[in-house]
Amino acid sequence: MENKVKLYISFKSDNTTLNPKTGVDNFIYPEREKALYEYVKNGGKALFVHAGLVGYHLNSLYHKVVGGVFLIHPPEKAITYLPVNKNHPIMENVEAFTVRDEKYTCQIDSDVTVLMVGADNEHAGTVSAWCKNLGKGKSVSFAPGHTIEAAQNKNARQFLCNATKWLID
Repeated sequence: MENKVKLYISFKSDNTTLNPKTGVDNFIYPEREKALYEYVKNGGKALFVHAGLVGYHLNSLYHKVVGGVFLIHPPEKAITYLPVNKNHPIMENVEAFTVRDEKYTCQIDSDVTVLMVGADNEHAGTVSAWCKNLGKGKSVSFAPGHTIEAAQNKNARQFLCNATKWLID
């Protein structure tokens, strides 16, 4: 990762790296994954939004930067996102909000700070936003954002603005 990069942002799409032996593998080439890990560990900052949380393996270097691994999501439905750590600077002026979205279920590492959970009428709350420190660097992960409604919600935008500020300050 180039030293001049102030913030790495992953809104990954359907990019994949084809492994001739196993088919589709991690979406990120091993050299770039290692570069990202080293960048953050040595003081870099990274922001992962919705699809940026998908397409890598448990215990991979990408996972170590993110602080969790995507497992599943049910179909789009009304999801209520609830702040759970209102004292964290990322949560300033972020209120609970309900939007039609995919509610990601992620396996979250124990070394993260949980910021928000998402719940619907069929499934209990699951962690939807978190941050973590890695060496001298830090990262923020934000699961909402599959639909335009979710991406344009004022509280989602406020979260992402606050997260960006927290990361680069």
